[in-house]
Amino acid sequence: TLTPSILSLVRILSKKHAFTRPDATQVALVFLGHSNPGELSSQKMRSLKEQALRLLMHLMVAGEVALVLRHVERLVVKKALDSSLVRYFLESMLNIFQPPYSTTLTRTFGSLLLVGPCVEAIRSKFFGDVNKARLKSLVRALPAQDGKEKKMVASLIATYGR
Repeated sequence: TLTPSILSLVRILSKKHAFTRPDATQVALVFLGHSNPGELSSQKMRSLKEQALRLLMHLMVAGEVALVLRHVERLVVKKALDSSLVRYFLESMLNIFQPPYSTTLTRTFGSLLLVGPCVEAIRSKFFGDVNKARLKSLVRALPAQDGKEKKMVASLIATYGR
């Protein structure tokens, strides 16, 4: 299939042309929302979805954190990503996020982390103790300025910080 080449080309374009990043996000989301009608093996489909998630990681590193996290949250809510892909995405995020964290990250990442399927994916044994510890540290370091953010961080700590 041409999908890997298309995703690679989109990544290169978004790197060179910042104004294409929202469109690049949409391309990744199209591939993530695609179901397998039988033309590809489930392993190949998973590999393509992981590549689309890596494109989203690239876009977050390029500054599109809030945009990407809002879209990923919608996918998780709609259960368009299975638990293993949610864990793959979150583990990748733990590898790229570095302090200091912003309140925008608190709102967008916090919102994603509180979605039911995300909570289930993280609590599974497959997320691993090291990743759970890293997530716990990140959650405890998220800044909160207003009452809504403070409530969200408290909820995140109650969910993951134990």
